[in-house]
Amino acid sequence: MKFYEVGPEIALTKHAITVRPIAFSNATFERLTPEEQDCVLQAGKAGGKLGRDVESGQDSEKLKAMEEAGLLKTHEFTERDMLLELAAPVKAAYAEELGATDVLQSIEAVE
Repeated sequence: MKFYEVGPEIALTKHAITVRPIAFSNATFERLTPEEQDCVLQAGKAGGKLGRDVESGQDSEKLKAMEEAGLLKTHEFTERDMLLELAAPVKAAYAEELGATDVLQSIEAVE
């Protein structure tokens, strides 16, 4: 089964990204000098952004090619701001229920 066989109508909601963490032990990180730690953190941020940009571009190219071949039709989701506004109180209530308000705030602070 191919991607376009599952859903020939694709809504471009921008609701998900692929996360590819870089991980190693805290003991290893703490053995690094402050300059090396800063370098690792900055490289991780830059690498994460590059990865998201590359993946997003590749997705767009593949979707465009499939649409031009008549295999699917894409639809821009134009009410994302309204969706986020309506979801905000639900997310806040759930985060409070879990005792994770600070986690939600950290997530929402990421661009």
